[in-house]
Amino acid sequence: MSQQNNIPDYLDNRNFDQTELSNLLSGTSATEHIDENGNQLVDMNTEDLSNNISVVKQNITEFSNNKIEQNYDTSFNELINESDFNNNLMIEDDIKQLSEDQLKREGVLENQLDELSKVLERESHRNIKIQEDAETNYKAMKNVIVEQRIKNGEGVDETDFSDAFPFLPKSETNSNDETSLNPSPYAVEPT
Repeated sequence: MSQQNNIPDYLDNRNFDQTELSNLLSGTSATEHIDENGNQLVDMNTEDLSNNISVVKQNITEFSNNKIEQNYDTSFNELINESDFNNNLMIEDDIKQLSEDQLKREGVLENQLDELSKVLERESHRNIKIQEDAETNYKAMKNVIVEQRIKNGEGVDETDFSDAFPFLPKSETNSNDETSLNPSPYAVEPT
């Protein structure tokens, strides 16, 4: 019986009249001992079921907002503190100032980055110019040396000489280790 009706243990374990208990659980109204002031009288010495059960009635009251607002102000103006409002304005000003400062710092960093990229571009152009000049000088030096070798009768044409310094005739360079000689030592290989 206690499993089916979810009866608390203290009601099931005591020696209550089970017929009265089942009638109460099936919907029969309980009788309470109430005095003239509305207080429930409880006698701990009796095993009477009506002495151990209290009836709690639930009333759902619906309120009409319109009727309440006719008689009472429902806004809470007394809880608004003007100093809090001023503090909020000060906080907003602080946030604006912080964001403006951050934007200024970002602008300075952006200008520095632009300047550094310009410097890098100038340096790379200068390095390329130096490499081009070195290669031009190397080719001019090669032409002078090859011309002198042709005048000395070591070869007839520019193709008779090695491309690597000291631009020896190809018949002599075959015996030497030509792989260690760089034909264009100042030129940078394209990547």
